[in-house]
Amino acid sequence: MRWKYALVVALVLALAGGVLAAEVMQATVCNVESETVVEGNLLVICRELHIDGRVDGSIFGIALTVNIAGEVTGDIYLFSRNLEVTGTLGDDLHYAGGLLDLKSGTAWDDGSLVAVAVGVKLEPDTTVPDDVSAIAYQLRGSGDIGGDLLFAGESLTLDGQTGRDVYARTGDTLSESPPQLLLTLLSLGLGLEAEPSGLRLTEDAVIGRHLDYSAPSTALLEGEVVGDVSHTLVTDAPTIEEMVAEESRSNALRQYFGQVVQDTLVMTLMGSVLLLLVPAVVKRPARAVGDRIHVNALLGLTTFVLSFPIIGIVVAVSVLILALLALLRIEMLTVAAAVSLGLINLGGGSLFYFVSGYIAHMVVAAALGTIILERISAKELTIRDWMLGVAVGAGLIALATSLPTVGWVINLAVIGVGLGAILRLLWKITRPQVITAPGPMRVVLTPPAVMALPPQLPPPLVDDTPPARGMENLPAGFRWWDDE
Repeated sequence: MRWKYALVVALVLALAGGVLAAEVMQATVCNVESETVVEGNLLVICRELHIDGRVDGSIFGIALTVNIAGEVTGDIYLFSRNLEVTGTLGDDLHYAGGLLDLKSGTAWDDGSLVAVAVGVKLEPDTTVPDDVSAIAYQLRGSGDIGGDLLFAGESLTLDGQTGRDVYARTGDTLSESPPQLLLTLLSLGLGLEAEPSGLRLTEDAVIGRHLDYSAPSTALLEGEVVGDVSHTLVTDAPTIEEMVAEESRSNALRQYFGQVVQDTLVMTLMGSVLLLLVPAVVKRPARAVGDRIHVNALLGLTTFVLSFPIIGIVVAVSVLILALLALLRIEMLTVAAAVSLGLINLGGGSLFYFVSGYIAHMVVAAALGTIILERISAKELTIRDWMLGVAVGAGLIALATSLPTVGWVINLAVIGVGLGAILRLLWKITRPQVITAPGPMRVVLTPPAVMALPPQLPPPLVDDTPPARGMENLPAGFRWWDDE
């Protein structure tokens, strides 16, 4: 469905262009009081935004929580964790974030709803005058929709009236245990109650024209569809029962092993190329996988899950920067910023998910394969042995992640362990080195070496006794007796 991608692109472009904000509100808590009228467009960057008065124009902004109880006559472009509407809307509502809740009694003059969110709720006595286009985990439509409904997600439940066609792609209605882990992580603090997977029309639901949906199983249609119902069967990974059943065993096994071979070849080829060009990129993270594996898994999974809202916030901030630059009316600067921010957002997001989806798997495969080879042979592994280890580990991981029902859980675990090992290694490499002061210097005095001196003779004795009488003036050398 190309309209899903066009929906995201249209939302981003609409935020960046066209309407310029006449007033800017930036604070922790932004309030438009009940008696206040804002003339013109409003740009907001707040933690909390409360609209109790009237905005005679459009709203552009980002906030943590938003409550619109007043009136907005123009369009709304918002990114937030929660958006709750109880007031009056004048034109289109564009929303990206966590939970969008249109409360009972919300008045809407004319316009459509475009949402990219975790959950969307249209409560009873709420009417969207025109189309509703949503990409969300779940949508509960208890209110009325004047135009078409276009939905892509896991769960769609309708118990109101839809004026024209419904186009939907949903999960499996027969699924008894939907993947709650990712939903729980993404909906912390949203107050979101999980709806059953698949498409459901309650007894009160009415679709004015046709219903066209794609799903792994038939929808539960208790309501009324005035026109035709078209179901496109989506074949997901086979279940355990389908693999055991005689009529689907060969097809299921063919799909399973085909996926295993494909994943193994991709990881093996990627690992071999990296080992030949930059072996340290494979070896060092692989050696770090087994170092505190529980810390690696927690760090990697947390980073992977938080990447979705973080990238959304970065895109929203980039759009706001472009909107602020548009206020300056410097076309060259705005175009240059748009190109630069687009390259940064697209390149950064693509690089992160490439590392998470491929490099992390390859690192874990290398770690697993080399551990097995080291147990078999006690010799030091060569580059060829590392390539063989990547192939062995890739095959084992592909066999596990391609399993029905539990494969996605194993896949998340592999992403977490591999990504966590890469992040911890990058932190060790890039963190500043702490230089410790040397300890106090100890000076040890040793006695000097004793020099060996020759023996000293006593000085000669000096005879100061005066000579006896008659002994003066004797010739030199005269002796009366022998002194010897």
